[in-house]
Amino acid sequence: MKRYVAIGVLALMLSACSKPHDVVIPAEFAEWDRALVPAAKKLNDEDRALFSAYTARHLMAGALAPLARGTSDNPQTGIPIGMTIGQAIAEQRAFVSQMEAKAAEDKALKEKQKALDEEREAEAAKVRAAINKVLSVSFATKGVRPANGTLVASFDEAKNKGLGIAGK
Repeated sequence: MKRYVAIGVLALMLSACSKPHDVVIPAEFAEWDRALVPAAKKLNDEDRALFSAYTARHLMAGALAPLARGTSDNPQTGIPIGMTIGQAIAEQRAFVSQMEAKAAEDKALKEKQKALDEEREAEAAKVRAAINKVLSVSFATKGVRPANGTLVASFDEAKNKGLGIAGK
């Protein structure tokens, strides 16, 4: 009996001294409270936040996998079988880094597009101003000839000087 107690105490001591990063995430969600909560409490705040984000992301993916016909090897949680807390933290850190890089790239593309749009609008405004200067024509009269239905217009020669438009 003493031997079993000694083995139990030794196992308890070894599990208490183990690094939380080496704890394997159980495949069964029901085992998480027993296996993960004590290990997660040993993590620093940053690692705990990363681990929480990883598990939340994969639990959602696991829940949606049947809808998306996903190929997770663990459909209950979406977390690969055998994944350790340390691996999960490293993977989440890489995921966050990729998302930040993508956000920075998207922001740069939006800024570049905005600059191009502003440049095009400025060029279009210049063209509109030039067209308006050239095409500023004043009609004196306008109408339709009843005989053949053609449009007739006469121009105000005084207002259209320099544009090369004659009176009738």
